[in-house]
Amino acid sequence: GAQFTVGQTATYHGSATDPDVVGPLPSTALHWTVLLHHNTHIHPFIDTTGSGGSFPVENHAPSGGTFSYEFILTATDSSGLTDTKSITFP
Repeated sequence: GAQFTVGQTATYHGSATDPDVVGPLPSTALHWTVLLHHNTHIHPFIDTTGSGGSFPVENHAPSGGTFSYEFILTATDSSGLTDTKSITFP
C-alpha cells in the first residue's frame, strides 16, 4: 500500500545474510537496480552497490500517464551464490 508522492525523497534499504558464515553480508555484496516503469516502457534508473540509497521522486507522467518504481536487490554470498528480490511501488 505504500506510495511515493512527487517531490518526496524515496529511500530504500536492504540487507542479506550468508548462512555459510552465519552473518550479514557486507554492503559491497548488495547490488541495486531501480527501474522506472513509465506508461508502456521501462527506463533504467539506478544501478548501484550498497545497503541502500535515496532519490527525489520527479513527475515522470505530467500529461496524465502512469509511472512506478521497481526496486531489485541482488545479494551475492561468499560462495558466489545469488538471490534476487524485487518490489514495485506505484
